[in-house]
Amino acid sequence: KKQVDKFDQYCACLGEDTRQLSSSLSKEERDSFFHDVRKIYHAIAAYLKSNLPLNNSFLRDVHVLHSSSRTKPEASDQIIRVARAVPGLLSSNAIDLLRDEWLSYSMEVIDDAWIIKKKSSCPDGRARIEYQRIDVYWNYVLSIQRTNGQLKYPTLNRLIKNILIISHGNAD
Repeated sequence: KKQVDKFDQYCACLGEDTRQLSSSLSKEERDSFFHDVRKIYHAIAAYLKSNLPLNNSFLRDVHVLHSSSRTKPEASDQIIRVARAVPGLLSSNAIDLLRDEWLSYSMEVIDDAWIIKKKSSCPDGRARIEYQRIDVYWNYVLSIQRTNGQLKYPTLNRLIKNILIISHGNAD
């Protein structure tokens, strides 16, 4: 029984055609198949670990752009490091202004509709939340105006837009 449960557990992750085909295999063939699959996944993971920039501090800091990061204590330092990492974009004075703008942004009341696109339920009853794309979220935030009609976050606007276009420029 334990072996059947293990087999069923692996099959839950397979496509339907593969699951049906694998059920016709002998125990030794199934074991060999899953052993080979594990080897493939280990090889892929090893390749990704050696080739992805997992220790890149810029990529770690740019996570500050996620809406959930705005109130974290380390967020203002992260946004400053991101600004310093983009040569020639902001002057020293602009980086000082950026810290103030980030503090103001961190206290801003943000409409949930800017973050959450849609809420629904899965067939099993769990809640399913679809979030707005990051550029949609920042478009809302960076459109906030002061009472005089000027943008509330002009320095943040310049930095965020330049950071968000990096992925588009590298997609080609």
